[in-house]
Amino acid sequence: MNRLKSLFLTSYITVASITGFHGLWVLAARGFDLPWLGATVAGLAGAGFFAQLFLLPVARTSANLVPLSAFLASAAALGISSWLTPEADWQPAAYSLFILLGWLAYIFWYSRYSHRESEILVVGKPLVSFRLKNAQDVVISSESFLGSPALFLFYRGNWCPFCTTQVKELAEQYRELDALGAQVVLVSPQPPGQTRKLAAKYEVPFHFLVDEDNQVARRLGIDAAKGLPAGLEVLGYDSDTVLPTVIITDEKGTILYADLPTNYRLRPEPSEFLRVLREAKAVG
Repeated sequence: MNRLKSLFLTSYITVASITGFHGLWVLAARGFDLPWLGATVAGLAGAGFFAQLFLLPVARTSANLVPLSAFLASAAALGISSWLTPEADWQPAAYSLFILLGWLAYIFWYSRYSHRESEILVVGKPLVSFRLKNAQDVVISSESFLGSPALFLFYRGNWCPFCTTQVKELAEQYRELDALGAQVVLVSPQPPGQTRKLAAKYEVPFHFLVDEDNQVARRLGIDAAKGLPAGLEVLGYDSDTVLPTVIITDEKGTILYADLPTNYRLRPEPSEFLRVLREAKAVG
């Protein structure tokens, strides 16, 4: 299933982009054509959403992206209407139908995980022991974070704008996290070189660690086999990745909080982490 999702996303972005630029070419050549205008706008809206994530990245969105979904559906409807005309131009209709169905698949299928229940990551239980590597290939044990609260963020990699923006948010909250005595541990299965780039970008005293071969993610039940969008392997990423996950532990390693979102676009605000840490400090 993850492999199908991997192929879907790359295919959808590609076809949406082709639709948008082909539509612009047709409109420039023919002049005003309502079905082609609809197909063009739908394609540009679909592709533009993903382009925007890299140009103006966000850490989270609404679940169904209702305004954009309504706009895209309205544009696609104009394109599909070409089947109702005497000329019955199939191209804008086919393009529009693909863009619309693909968008719905992205919202209600691709973005969502079937279930994220875990018997390991349960509040009140101790976090299991594991080993990771830092960007310099030095092995780090999870026990080294005992003695103070710790926030573990498992993120997919630098290729994911939601993940890198979530890291940015934590970096912006560094002083508050430090005042609460919390260590921040950022974990990804991405290559060490990519992790070094991310660490250099934010220059905060966080622990940027690598989960080699996704061993820890599999042990925690948060791995996503074949979850990398098709084509990104050429940038050095492994096809297996991790499901976005946040775990907060106290100084004894007991889990205080575990966020296992069922939609990768729905992520908690940093204020939620600060609340958990403040409450733990008040009790302690």
